[in-house]
Amino acid sequence: MIDFKCQRCRQQLSVPDSLVGQQEQCPHCGKTNIVPSQDQAAKNPLTRKGPTSLDTISSWLQGTDFSSLDLNAPAAKKKNDSAARQRPAHHKGKKPPQT
Repeated sequence: MIDFKCQRCRQQLSVPDSLVGQQEQCPHCGKTNIVPSQDQAAKNPLTRKGPTSLDTISSWLQGTDFSSLDLNAPAAKKKNDSAARQRPAHHKGKKPPQT
């Protein structure tokens, strides 16, 4: 059996070795994937079994104390604040001048 992850939804798929190089549809999202060889699946970090990036981030955040964060603090303003920029008249619902 070859184990790999769907390219779209990252669902773990397991198919017989006889399907190497053939198209296999993910039962979860419907994406058609080409079944990798055992070597390709082992080398590709997206197809390896084990924790995903989200799992890794989640494990890093466990035990982190966020109580000191002020959730009501105003967000930092960007240098190019869109409210400060003037838009051309035709962007304000008016038609552009005819030429």
